[in-house]
Amino acid sequence: MENAILPSYATEGSAGLDLFSLQDITISSNSFGEVSTGVKLFLPHNRIIAEIRSRSSLGKKGLIILTNHFDFQDNGQEVIVKFFNLSKEDIVIKTNERIAQIVFNSLLRPEIEIRDMLDKTVRNQGGFGSTGK
Repeated sequence: MENAILPSYATEGSAGLDLFSLQDITISSNSFGEVSTGVKLFLPHNRIIAEIRSRSSLGKKGLIILTNHFDFQDNGQEVIVKFFNLSKEDIVIKTNERIAQIVFNSLLRPEIEIRDMLDKTVRNQGGFGSTGK
């Protein structure tokens, strides 16, 4: 999309690429908001998933991300970050501000099996907190 900033790694050790706001937006207190990034993704079918993760700086202000998994495998839809403002103040997001990170992972699709009994292990015999005693 025109004016979109290409996602980028902030440091050499970063796991996620920073996503940037495409426009100024105000998210009212106790309200939802959607922020466009202008980025569209096409991912290999059943091989890779993209997860949208929060940036700590926005979390400190009271913005939380509503969904963190996106399925871009077939349609190349735009990455839109959905927030909820938990704070008592309106929060302004400026154009080109870093708003989230996108992390890519391999898609694992294990087979699910129904069983009457599970194998006994040290971990599943004592209940919560039993291995720390």
